[in-house]
Amino acid sequence: MPLFFPDPKKQQHYRISYTGYIVNFNMIRLEQTIEVSAPQQIVWGFLSDLSKSLIYNRFHTEIELPGSYLLKAGSEFTIYHNFGLSTVRMTARVLKWLPLHGFTIEEFNEQQPESGFRHSCSFEITGHGNITMMVYTIEGSLNNRLKEASLRPLLKGVMKSELQKIKQAIESSVPLDSPFEIQGVPS
Repeated sequence: MPLFFPDPKKQQHYRISYTGYIVNFNMIRLEQTIEVSAPQQIVWGFLSDLSKSLIYNRFHTEIELPGSYLLKAGSEFTIYHNFGLSTVRMTARVLKWLPLHGFTIEEFNEQQPESGFRHSCSFEITGHGNITMMVYTIEGSLNNRLKEASLRPLLKGVMKSELQKIKQAIESSVPLDSPFEIQGVPS
C-alpha cells in the first residue's frame, strides 16, 4: 500500500507510489458524480471491461491489455495518451479492484518518471435498484503549479464528457425491464 505523509512546511500531503517516486497528489484533485439509470451489476460489467470504459477519455488513444487479462490489485497494462503535442506511452497499474464497487488505477511514464501527468483515476459505484451513482476521481501532478492551473479546467471538462459518454453507452445497451446477470458476479 502506498504511504501518505504530510509535509508540514507546505501543508500538503505526498504519496510514495508503488514505483518508489514521491508524488504530490494534492495539486490536482477533481471529482465528478453522475447518476446512471441501470443496476449496479450492469454498470460494473461495463466499467470493469477497461478496453471499453477507459477509451472514452479523449486523452487515451490506445489501451493495450494482455490477451487473457484478469484484473486485480497489482495488474499492469499500457495506455497511450495524447495531451496535444505527442503520444506518450504510460504504464497503468491497478491499485484497487473491488468487483461491483469500483477500482483505482495509477498511470505513470515508466521511461521518464518525472515527466507527464502522473495521476490516479478512480471509479466508485453504489446502486439502489435500477439507479447507480458513479463517482469519478482524478488525482495527479505535473509537478508544476503554473501548468496545473491551466490543466485543471480542461480535465474537469474531459471528465464530464467522459462520464456522459459512459452513461449513454450503459443506458442505451440494456433495457431496464429485462433481467441481466453478469457471469461470475452474484446478484
